[in-house]
Amino acid sequence: MHIVGRQILEEMNGWAYRQTYENFGLDGAAASYSIDTRSSTNAFAQKWHAILQTKLGTSAYATVALASVVGSGSPPVMNAATAKNYRVTVTVHWSEITRPRTVTVATVRM
Repeated sequence: MHIVGRQILEEMNGWAYRQTYENFGLDGAAASYSIDTRSSTNAFAQKWHAILQTKLGTSAYATVALASVVGSGSPPVMNAATAKNYRVTVTVHWSEITRPRTVTVATVRM
């Protein structure tokens, strides 16, 4: 649900810029990343996955998208000196009976 997605986003908002990708074991050499809690071996992703499955059922998972953002042109890689803004998007997926559900929360950090 949006509450769990918001909790993930709020936890990430407490991280410094570089921690946003480094906490997932990433080096920032790309302009965007996607983390799936079902397949990630990262401690944060695994913790969130367990919370989601406890609250929303065994089919629940989240994806976290990180993307460098610029006003125009191609976005720089995340670890570039010119990369000052990035978008964090958290999408929570779950099923209610037989209906798949999703909710997305996002922010731009500067």
